[in-house]
Order: sequence, then structure tokens, then C-alpha cells
Amino acid sequence: MRKITALPLVAVLVAASGTAFAASTVKVSESPGCGTAANNHLCLTLTQAQSNKDVTIRSNSYPSPTTALTLATWAGSITCTITAKTIAVDHFEAEVQVHLQLMSTAKAVEIGGTGGASVGFKVTQPVNFIHGETTPVTVTRLFARGITGLLVRGRPVFKSGTGSCTVNGGAFTYTHVSN
Repeated sequence: MRKITALPLVAVLVAASGTAFAASTVKVSESPGCGTAANNHLCLTLTQAQSNKDVTIRSNSYPSPTTALTLATWAGSITCTITAKTIAVDHFEAEVQVHLQLMSTAKAVEIGGTGGASVGFKVTQPVNFIHGETTPVTVTRLFARGITGLLVRGRPVFKSGTGSCTVNGGAFTYTHVSN
């Protein structure tokens, strides 16, 4: 992890946690992203075989201060390319969703839960097609004191058509606040 700079984020954390921080100290650190520049910082490729299954997209352990709350953020992008499914003679459809959640232990993704985000698309056309789309995504969550690591878990849902989604980027930013 490399140190970035101390930021005045106490007001954000007070609003998020409902806790006042008198004489607070804020420290911000960042982990490297996934992969390399050569593979566009690839974290993981999600396939049809993983549809409706929870997978770990990115994990990171770090020495969290035991006396500080941690506001964690993970940022990346999801690119899905889907070949449409024939619904009728003049109706073709491609639909996919990817649900993400930031958590401290590996458990089931709670769609719409705290620290979560969902991205995806549904496209219909009268002729067969291949649809590709890239969406930036950021998940943020406030964690209690003394956590030892974080995970970004995902659940791809391929509803119509065939294809895959890649998850790229994947840097964690941690803001620790202690008083």
C-alpha cells in the first residue's frame, strides 16, 4: 500500500456512521489495482457457467488500525459482450446484470445491500446482434474498527443471450478515522 494524503473526510464519516469524531485523525491509503497495463488491469472474467453464483472478484488484506473506522472504496469497470438470443422471428434479446458488494468476509451477495451496486443492460432488436457495453462502477462501505481485509464479491446474471463480462481496474482506497 502506498500513502496518498490526509483528507478532511471527517464530515463524510460522521454522516455515514452517526458518530462524532473529536480531534480525529484521517489517514488515506490505496492498494494497487488488478492485473497489469498489458491486460487492461483485468481482475476476472465472468462466464455463463458462473451465472447466479457468487464469486470473489477482488480481495485484499491489510493491517487496519484497531481504533479506527474504515471507509473502504473499490473502483473498476465491467465490460459485457453478449450475443443476442432469438426470442421470435423478428425479436432478438441480450440481457445481463452483474451485482457487486463490498464485504469483510466471504458470504452471499445481497442484491441492493449495503456497499453494493448493480450494472447491466437489456437490449432488444428485430435482427440478430452482438452487444457490448462498459460501465464504470464504484462500491463504498463503512466498516467497524479492526477489520483485517476486504472482498468484492459479485454475482453475474446472464438472463438472455450468451457471452461474458470482464471486471477491470480494482483498486481499493481506505480512509481510516480515529479519535
